[in-house]
Amino acid sequence: MSHAKIDRLLQLMQYLSSTTFYTDPEIADKLTISDRTVRRYCRSFREARFGMVTMPGQIHRLVTMDERVPNQQELLRFTPEEASILGRLIGCMTDDNQLKHTLLVKLSAIYDCANLCEVFVKKEMEMTVQRLQEAIKKKKQVTLKGYCSASSDARKDYLIEPYKLDVNFVTVIGYDVACSVNKTFKLARIGEVELLDTDWTCHKEHQVPVLDAFRMSGNATHVRLALSWRARNLMIEEYPMSEKSLFYEEGKWFFDGEVRDLKGIGRFVMGLAADIEIVEGEALRQYVATACADAAEKFSRADAASQE
Repeated sequence: MSHAKIDRLLQLMQYLSSTTFYTDPEIADKLTISDRTVRRYCRSFREARFGMVTMPGQIHRLVTMDERVPNQQELLRFTPEEASILGRLIGCMTDDNQLKHTLLVKLSAIYDCANLCEVFVKKEMEMTVQRLQEAIKKKKQVTLKGYCSASSDARKDYLIEPYKLDVNFVTVIGYDVACSVNKTFKLARIGEVELLDTDWTCHKEHQVPVLDAFRMSGNATHVRLALSWRARNLMIEEYPMSEKSLFYEEGKWFFDGEVRDLKGIGRFVMGLAADIEIVEGEALRQYVATACADAAEKFSRADAASQE
């Protein structure tokens, strides 16, 4: 099953169980598929023994499980082989996919964190996750050895108090003791986790950072973008949480909201420069201009060097 089809099925389940009733054509339009495909997917849910009802006006609803199933919890239990397949399918989704995050949150309500770790964490990262889980449970400090920052190629050790491990095992939030700041660390950039005997000393300072639609944290900055249909669709596909900040006005789509770091939205704008206009947000405009100028200079130097 393809990544795109998994996305569509998960989105369809959300629409079918939403408090808002959508007709088949409305769902088809949202998912950019045909009415016939929507009905075919609904039949598949029925065959999988999910409760489906059909209402007047081409409206399907996903309700409770089939009454013929004696124990509904059994439909949510997976054999090791099934769990392995499910893990590979979810692993195909990008880390910024909100549907991936939502699905893992729901699974974590059924399975304990250790079992999820076995399914979704790569073998080389198991020890990292296990030590962080233990530190969080026992409220202990750890040293992240050889952490490679995104802003440089240098490796550095960090003394932190970890307190929030992302459900998809991509990041851990911890309090940097040396800098007295809450930070988000990528697990893949950690060389090794050293579990210390020292208890947390700054637990009152622990705060989960607020993330923007582009999954970035930091100080809030307001921006307003004019988008083509293509840019609007790609933004929703890559960053589903951005949809609440999108609106249509006078023949154009607009994104109007707060972002907490210019890197996230900046990368998106630069990737679709011909389809996006920065209407408001001088800081973003300067960030994109500087980044593009730096990139142009870099490529110019590389081109000159190749011709020598």
